[in-house]
Formats: sequence, structure tokens, C-alpha cells
Amino acid sequence: MAFACIPILVALSGKANIITLLTGVSHERLNVLHRWVAWMSFGLSLVHTIPFFYASIYDEGDGGDQRVKSEFYTNKMRGANEYSGVPPLAMLFGLCILSLPPLRNKFYESFYAVHILLAITYLGLLFWHAANVNDSWAYLWATLAVWLASWAARTFYYTRPLNIHSAWFVPSQATLVPLPGAVTRIEVWPPEDFAHSPAQHVFLRFTALAPLDNHPFTIVSAPMDSGSQPSPLVFLARTHAGFTARLARYALANVNGKDEAASTPVWIDGPYGGVSRSFETRYDTLVLLAGGTGISACLPWMLSAREGRLKRVVLVWAVRRAEALAWVTGELEAVGKGEVEVVVQMHITGEVEEGKDGKEVGEGLGKEARVEVAGSEGKSGFAERLAALGPSLEGRPVMSEVLSKHVRAGERTMVFACGPEGFRVDVANAVAGAQRRVLSGECVEIGMHIETFGW
Repeated sequence: MAFACIPILVALSGKANIITLLTGVSHERLNVLHRWVAWMSFGLSLVHTIPFFYASIYDEGDGGDQRVKSEFYTNKMRGANEYSGVPPLAMLFGLCILSLPPLRNKFYESFYAVHILLAITYLGLLFWHAANVNDSWAYLWATLAVWLASWAARTFYYTRPLNIHSAWFVPSQATLVPLPGAVTRIEVWPPEDFAHSPAQHVFLRFTALAPLDNHPFTIVSAPMDSGSQPSPLVFLARTHAGFTARLARYALANVNGKDEAASTPVWIDGPYGGVSRSFETRYDTLVLLAGGTGISACLPWMLSAREGRLKRVVLVWAVRRAEALAWVTGELEAVGKGEVEVVVQMHITGEVEEGKDGKEVGEGLGKEARVEVAGSEGKSGFAERLAALGPSLEGRPVMSEVLSKHVRAGERTMVFACGPEGFRVDVANAVAGAQRRVLSGECVEIGMHIETFGW
């Protein structure tokens, strides 16, 4: 049973995998199941292992503790062919323990490399341990086939410079723009055949900075319509420790002039993720809730909103400083120019610098958009400019109040959220509370989709 978990374990781990192909559920959501299957396999392995050691110790006629010492390395007594399962069990234990969120999140870049190394070692040691007893190798060969298929699909289809239909080893060009709030804006010109949908992400490999690293970034820009002018993919990278700090330093050190951004080659791997169902055809109102750089996942939905069943799009964006508007000024210029009603509600939750002249920001907002600014009026030109376009609110967004205001009776509403963990929990609790309106018959449906910063 422990061996039977292994092909499923590997199938759930791949970025390009058969389960996503069949179900439409993206790899980052399957990753939760991947971790649980690992713990199940580990538990079954303990059930298999502990009785052998117990019997070896207490059966005096079978070697006692001396046999335990021998079996720790090899099980050659009485003609057995298989080697001890203790080494692969130790590998599996390491894979499970190091995947616990506190360790994984704190040391993610080191975790990723160690995780792959342990996984390869674990599979190899299982061949060594099982000796094909009871056809055990069938599960391992199946695991290897699933792993290689996922690797081949990702390498020769999703990785653009290695795609079988593209020119090999030809990277895309990226420009890096340092922005306020410790954010780097990345603009990448994709291949001509690249297509994506809202909330999808790609992995970027900056060959000049970290040729062995592949880092995920959500696509901020809206999907391209057929026949439209080509435009770059836009990403926002919040500066943390590790690679994003190196990226920010490179962007600052290589700016070529006042109006010229740093440039570097990049490999695109993707797109992945997204939402399989159509919001435009099923829902009347789309409520987008963004915390900080969570705007990356929300803004494409607003920019690509099309007529259908959808009547309104509401964006509620909570940021610490008003200067965060500089992250997506160009994208906000297109808001409200479509035929779908748009409402933008911005909450500035932290202190902002005084004396900033940001009156140009928001000037390109479409005439159909209504903008509400929460908090910090008078402290920033950004806030003053936006406050002039609509009524003003104060304080952090209270999710239950946001939904009470924007979820209309007799309609279908989809709530799409992306932000820090506490932000996501507040949204989930508010949507759960709002379901009473569905049970009472006041609303037809209130759906929810939450994107995370990592997995």
C-alpha cells in the first residue's frame, strides 16, 4: 500500500501533469494532496517497518538486538534478497518533515533543491529495498514513467526556448523597473504564439542572474485578443530575501538612464494555473479582493471583463501606501473603458509619505469607473487625486461589509481574492457568512476562488 501511493505522489507533484490535464485543477492546488499522500505513504511504511524491529528484538531465537543492528543496513539473514528499508524510510521522513510550512516557507530556495535530491534518492533506494518482491517494482516503474512524462512535457512544451515548435535556446527579453514599496516591475516580450488567461502564472528563469533557478510570477497584464497589437507580459515581484532581493539590486544597478530600465534575457516556462470556469457567462457580479501585490491576480480579470451575463466588476484593493498605484498605473488607465460597470475601492492601510505630487496617477481611469479611496486623505497626492473621483471611506476593508454592499439580491456573484494569509482567511470567513443569503433564497449563488502567493 505504501508503494501504491508513490505513482500518485509523483503525479500530484508535477507542474505539467496528467491530473491537471484531466480535471483542470492546477498544480499548486494539487500540491496540498501531494503532501497528504506523502504522509499517508510514510504512515503505511511505519506500519510495515515497526513490527519487524519489534519481532527481531523480542524473538530471542531469531537474533535479538544483534539482528536489529544488522537489518539497519541490510537484510541478508536467512536468504532474504531485499536490503533494509531504513534508508529510504529516512529519505521519506526528510521529505515530509522539510515540507512542513514553517520550514518550507522560511528556507524555500534551499528546500526546493534538497527536496528534488531526496526524492530521486528515495526512488532509487526503493528499487534497492524491494527487490521486485510481489511485483513491487511495477509501482516504481510506473512512478518513473509518470515523472519522465511530466518532465518531458514541461521541458519540450511549456518551456518556450525548448519548445519543439520554437527556435531553441532563444530567450525572451525582460526589462526591470524598480518601483516604490520594494517592488520590481518585470516586462517580458513573449513568443508570438504565447497565450494565457487571467490569474495564470509562469516560471521565469533569468539566465544572466540565476540560470538554475525557476521562479513563479503571476501575469498582471490582460490576455491578448487575436489581431491586437503585441504587448509585453507584466509581472510584479515583491522584494523579499533570496532571489527577489538579487533581482531588485540588479534592477537598481543596471538602470541605463532616467527613462530606460534594466534589461536581461529570460526563459518563460508556462503558463500554468488559472480558473477553468468562465466568470463572464455564469455570474452577474465579479468581486475582486486584492491585498498588496495580490493585485497581480485580480487586475487581469478587470482588464479582460467582457459582456455576457457579467454586469459589474468590483475591485477592492488594500495596500499600505498610496504610492503602490505606481505599480499598475498603465493598467489602471484601461479600467472602465469597456461596457461592463466597474467600481474600484482602494484602502490605504499604512502611513504614506507626505508632499508627494501624484495628481497624474489615476488621470487615465475610464469615465465609466467609480473610484473610492479609503483612509489617509490629505496625506498624499495619490489619495487626493483618487478621492476627487469618488466618495471616500476610512480604515481597512471589512470583508463582511464589502460583500454586504456589493453582493446583490437575486444575482450570482463570484468572489475572487488574492493576498496575504490573514487577508485570505478574512475573505473566506466573510464568504462563508454570506452563504446565509443563498440559503434564505435572497441570492442565487455566491462562489469563491482564492489564489495564494505561494504553495
